[in-house]
Amino acid sequence: MECFPTPAALPGSSPTPRISPRSITHEHQRALALDSVAGALAAADPNGAERIAQSITSDHGKGMVLHTAAGVLAATDPRRAERIAQSITSESAKASALAIVAKALAVTSL
Repeated sequence: MECFPTPAALPGSSPTPRISPRSITHEHQRALALDSVAGALAAADPNGAERIAQSITSDHGKGMVLHTAAGVLAATDPRRAERIAQSITSESAKASALAIVAKALAVTSL
């Protein structure tokens, strides 16, 4: 189980309090926490961000994380971002993610 420093953890303090998003019992709150983690991770480790998304059981939560990952990757890896966006099951979230990818492609092709 991955653990992340809590927002209250201060640099140099010891021991650093840690929290695992998986320890959050409310599904929507857990998805929001994992969305934040995946968003921060997507540029450096897109596979990790996708693994996080696939670990979420609700379609809404999974779509939210995939949308975030596609948005982060749109400017640097638009093909992968499009593939991720296409995997979103919610049509409105998919359309939104694809629009972000299209906008990034339009900017880079100018």
